[in-house]
Amino acid sequence: MHKNILFAFIFTLSICFSSCTKENATENTNSEFITVQYKTDDSIFPNPERGLYTHRGYESSSKPITANELKKLRQDNITLVFTSYHLKDFVTQPISDNVLKLIQDNFDTLRANGMKAVLRFAYSKSSSASIYDANQEIVLTHITQLKPLCEKNKDVIAVTEAGFIGAWGEWYYSTYYGNKGNPDYDKRRIILNALLDAMPKERMISLRTPLFKTKMLNIGFDEPLTEKEAYNQTHKARLSHHNDCFLANESDMGTYRVEGDRDYTASDSRYTCVGGETCTEPTTYSACKAAIEAMSTYHWSYININYHEGILNDWKQKGCFEDIQKRLGYRFVLTQAQHPKETTAGSNYELMLTIENKGFAAPFNPRKAEIRFRSVATGEIVYTHEMEADPRFWFNGTHEIHEKIKLPKKMEVGEYEVLLFLPDPTESLYERPEYAIRLANKDTWEESTGYNKLFIQTIE
Repeated sequence: MHKNILFAFIFTLSICFSSCTKENATENTNSEFITVQYKTDDSIFPNPERGLYTHRGYESSSKPITANELKKLRQDNITLVFTSYHLKDFVTQPISDNVLKLIQDNFDTLRANGMKAVLRFAYSKSSSASIYDANQEIVLTHITQLKPLCEKNKDVIAVTEAGFIGAWGEWYYSTYYGNKGNPDYDKRRIILNALLDAMPKERMISLRTPLFKTKMLNIGFDEPLTEKEAYNQTHKARLSHHNDCFLANESDMGTYRVEGDRDYTASDSRYTCVGGETCTEPTTYSACKAAIEAMSTYHWSYININYHEGILNDWKQKGCFEDIQKRLGYRFVLTQAQHPKETTAGSNYELMLTIENKGFAAPFNPRKAEIRFRSVATGEIVYTHEMEADPRFWFNGTHEIHEKIKLPKKMEVGEYEVLLFLPDPTESLYERPEYAIRLANKDTWEESTGYNKLFIQTIE
């Protein structure tokens, strides 16, 4: 009995050692397919449209953001900048050309430095302001002015927060649209519908509470988004959620205050963008375990690194800050790939990938997924296959992705690097590596191209 156990142990070890290849993977071969297994990278690194964000507020006299600011942020693994524009000087008149130019300058600098904006417009930034917002005619004029600007720069807008109404644009205090918990939903709906029309159809608009979304759509909390409805550019699919008093108390300072709104948000947020900031000193609600559970339940993608310092410092002291930083949004880990042992040009090529998303959410904006074949001999991409799989549905958990690829008949005999490329689909960013998704694997990321290197395939 003991001899059999010892023999089995030695045999298992021999298989393990014989299958080891380079640092990044191990290969096991059967008669038809090769299985490649990958090592996880636990480090913190930047990825687009997720993670920590920093806040930048702008007024009429503000100077635009600088390249040096953004370079430092990327070094800190930050790819999102909350750009809040306070239009207090324009509550009775159109936005000036100087401010429109400021907005464009900021977009240009973000693009040049591999960053994106969380965008918001508001008229006041205090609960004691004399005027919280502008009347309907002025707001609609401003939205009309901003429409071409936002369409032109949609590539570097991650998400727009609804704004315009109330102090900080958070829809609670208001001069013209119902004040302090007595909202005039009809008036607010006019503003929101204009904003939905003005903002790029590919982008979401976040509302301050789940109740606001249901009221704007005239639906109940028993009607969250379904997988079939997701990402179809309807108002229901485009309205998402931001929580700017996250983990404060039982209701998050009034964010959740109606029966069913938490369950609704947990379901709806599976297909929409969720982010925001904390707002108080640490409480039992913001303790590490509770915070991570909440971010997982509500599929958080981004959070403010500047506020509230008390909670952020508590996370750092208690040891969960880095875990939160890594898991905000998506974090894709490739565990294994299976590919044919032998193949020829013009053949039907099958590729199986096992990808685990360890993040709280999936990507919320359109994202391409491609398999590229690069000649080892020439370094040229000879074929690109657009995958059927949509990364927006790679939720937290494990995903088995099976791609059937028809190889070109003119592929030359030789060795090819097989690459997974997850680029931004907009033309201006498509080949920009800073905007491609990096897998959390060792020795796969190619920083100069944005490719994730999978394995080498021989074409015979």
